[in-house]
Amino acid sequence: MSKFTDRNIPHYKTKESRMRLSSLLTTAATMITVAFLMTGCAKAPQKEVEAAKTAVENAKVASADRFAADQFKAAKDSLDAAMAEIETQNGKALFRSYNKALGLLKAAIQTAKLAQESALTNAVQAKIEAQKLLNTTVASVAELKKLVKDNTKKIKDKASLKALDADVKSFESSLKNAGSELENDFIATSDKIKSIVEKVAADKEKVTALTASKKAEKVEKKAEKKSKKRK
Repeated sequence: MSKFTDRNIPHYKTKESRMRLSSLLTTAATMITVAFLMTGCAKAPQKEVEAAKTAVENAKVASADRFAADQFKAAKDSLDAAMAEIETQNGKALFRSYNKALGLLKAAIQTAKLAQESALTNAVQAKIEAQKLLNTTVASVAELKKLVKDNTKKIKDKASLKALDADVKSFESSLKNAGSELENDFIATSDKIKSIVEKVAADKEKVTALTASKKAEKVEKKAEKKSKKRK
């Protein structure tokens, strides 16, 4: 039995096999080259970046940073992470892939839109609460005014009394147009009302302290008189 070698194969078949092998190698080399070119020439998703930035900015304009803070932060964090990932991929000569960045950008857009919607809803409720706070504060200032008036004679520190009167007038002036200001810029107006609430509370405590010292003086004088009578 003769040994099987390529000499037993007709010349044209051997040549055909070699041509096929050569063709396969050429195809493989071409595919590898294309893969290198594709990964090396991948471009950053600029369109998606702009869309994400716009979505986050729109959410901020809707005051999502205040009325949907957690969602807004999540959207901004996703955008920041996407930008960092893009920078990392941009630094590569080959095998650049922006798939992760695209996922982060998509998440940023979706979360920013949710934050914007939540902010608009929450802002309406906050406006209602601000109106309630205004009504309560107006009543509280009226109480302070009466408290100061009722204790005018008891407060011997005239400088403190004058300061209290000035505060009451200032509060009344600030709250006079607060209703219309809430319609135009309820965020800033709400902050102003909250500040007045704190000051009114402080002034009420001040009146209590000033009248308490007067009461203490009266008690002390009565005690002295009783002590003298006993003697």
